[in-house]
Amino acid sequence: VAGSLMQISNTWDNLGVAPPYRDHRIALRLRDNANKLFAITITTQSIKGWLPGSRSATIQYQLPANLPAGIYTIETALVFHSAMDRTIPIAIKGKLSDSWYPMGKLIITTTTGVSDYLFSHKNIEIYPNPMVTEFTIKIPEATVLKDAVIKLYDLFGKEVKVMSLNSYETTLPTYELPAGLYFYSVLNNKENVACGKLVIQ
Repeated sequence: VAGSLMQISNTWDNLGVAPPYRDHRIALRLRDNANKLFAITITTQSIKGWLPGSRSATIQYQLPANLPAGIYTIETALVFHSAMDRTIPIAIKGKLSDSWYPMGKLIITTTTGVSDYLFSHKNIEIYPNPMVTEFTIKIPEATVLKDAVIKLYDLFGKEVKVMSLNSYETTLPTYELPAGLYFYSVLNNKENVACGKLVIQ
């Protein structure tokens, strides 16, 4: 929920032969589907003195109260203390060009939890929901469509399907997806305009 304080538990492995002697901090940020960055934070968690081997840490991460509802990628980096622009490469897969690393997906709501059917919308209709093999998405005709898509994510935040929206009313198939609960995000002109839940029976 936007404005809440998250507790993030993670495990780090020092595969070297000595502990770090500098006060490097763990940093966090969120990236939306349009690649905009939010909530960039240097946490109080330092890796200074961490001995070789595994080390678990629980990090507090404050989400801004005005954070737009949507589906985000949460990313982490090691940075020099109080120097967000000085990142330290880590020997793990998935490194981005600025030495940040994606950790997973995060669904942000502006209400009290993910049980709400629609988190944010601009008069966009999706029906039927639940569905069996297809659903229809209806967008107001006053909308100027530009590179509009709908993305589906499973419960683990993995993107499982992307479909283009080329008209104001589009029927889309879901027969190849297993039954279950999914989250959707609608983007138009790289802006997240709606997100919520879909149920496939």
